Amino acid sequence: MSTGLFFVVCEVLIISGITKVLSPSPTSTALSDVGLPSSTFYVRCLGFGEVVFGILGIIFGGRYFPLFIGCLFAFFSIFMVIALRNGHMASCGCFGSSDTPPSIIHLLANLGFMVISLIAVGTSGLRDMLEKQPGYGVPFLISILLGALLIFLCLSFGPVLWEKKRAFSRNSR
Repeated sequence: MSTGLFFVVCEVLIISGITKVLSPSPTSTALSDVGLPSSTFYVRCLGFGEVVFGILGIIFGGRYFPLFIGCLFAFFSIFMVIALRNGHMASCGCFGSSDTPPSIIHLLANLGFMVISLIAVGTSGLRDMLEKQPGYGVPFLISILLGALLIFLCLSFGPVLWEKKRAFSRNSR
């Protein structure tokens, strides 16, 4: 169970990294807003690192990759706390979108991803996992891909929809 969840976390990390590489501006702005290094080169390197760690976490599992990934999400959690306290950021920069504000949803997700990664220390890599699965691992692969897609959609659009719902509720009173 923890291995499948860890693979979903790794996929979310890969998606996040790819979006930072392709669209570094929102992350650069978010980092700048809290006083952290924010050059486009730095953001692309961060994104590339996320992609590499996500892929290596899925392929090898083990002791160290889940630990490193858990530490990444611990840092992302700290960033989210700072961003939430800052209060004026238009975007957290997580998925390359300029209109997804930092939210408690992001903070809780990052903390959850950190815990899942740390629980997964010592887990098997993808090859070993697929050998243990029925149907040549196809149902397992589909479930982890859908899990990552669901999380991506919730984190990308959930905060925006939540803010629109709150604004609508305030205006209807």
